Amino acid sequence: MNQGDDRAIDVRNFGLPLTGRGPRALLQRAVAKVLWPFLKVQIEHNHLMEDNLKTLRRFTESIDARRHADQRDLGERIGRMTANLTSGEVSSSSVVSTAAKVELDTWSAFDSIAVAFSERFRGSWDVIQSRLEVYIPDLGKVSSLGPACDIGCGRGELLDLLRTAGITAYGIDTDSDFVEQCLSRKLDARHEGALQHLETVEEGSLGAITMMHVVEHLPVGVLLEFLRLSFRALAPGGLIIMETPNGSNVLVGSNNFYLDPTHIRPVPAEFLQFVTETSGFVDSRIVLHRRVRDRFAVNPHTGQAWSREVHQALSMVEDTLLGAEDYAVVARRP
Repeated sequence: MNQGDDRAIDVRNFGLPLTGRGPRALLQRAVAKVLWPFLKVQIEHNHLMEDNLKTLRRFTESIDARRHADQRDLGERIGRMTANLTSGEVSSSSVVSTAAKVELDTWSAFDSIAVAFSERFRGSWDVIQSRLEVYIPDLGKVSSLGPACDIGCGRGELLDLLRTAGITAYGIDTDSDFVEQCLSRKLDARHEGALQHLETVEEGSLGAITMMHVVEHLPVGVLLEFLRLSFRALAPGGLIIMETPNGSNVLVGSNNFYLDPTHIRPVPAEFLQFVTETSGFVDSRIVLHRRVRDRFAVNPHTGQAWSREVHQALSMVEDTLLGAEDYAVVARRP
């Protein structure tokens, strides 16, 4: 301990007299002499602990001050973004996180090979059309409410099916090569972003909005804004259909989904249905699309009890782990 420390150790602090006569005083001084080395160590330890506690207190106070400053800064940033959005100084499409901007940059870099990628990994024109035909009956039922808008129309497979069915429709896509392909097939396609376009659509003017394999590219904030703008653009009774890879399929969720570097994360069906409903849509349902069946084929009609049990067990494994490769959430604006 430093000599200048005002907490200098003194045996009198412990009530042990330094002077006095008689057996009692002598005994006390003897005890003090024996205990003093231990008491001195304890006192020094107590002083050290006190110093450490003061240092720790100053450190925690500095952390609290920094945390409060960060919270104020974050609040101010959110306030500025909200004010800008409310005043119309920026469009909702620009209010995205840094991660979202990185994804958008990735999209731009990927555009040059997107068409070739789609041909190899998404499927041929005929294959994709065979998968999309399932939506035509529902879209036909709302065609009288207004045209259908296909967000991320790609090569135009759905637009072509709708044209064949006599349903008025147009598509938008951020990839100019895809838009050119659509135009070359005499399909109505426009080079625009989803939020940018929906912000300009007349309220209640669309009969349907479809978005095939786009949800998995969107940050959550952009998805919620898309649903809000879609609700506004659709006529009462209008339909929204969003198809996306099914991450609960092990092959899709662990490998196939990540073939496309612009995918952010698989979107669970229950979550997509939930945010659709909380955005105001009703009568929502999940539609599963299974391309390959009976990977573990066992004939259950052999008359053997074991074959039926094995078939049931394998079917359960297939449904749970290797089920639908894609799913769609279909809902209606009330």
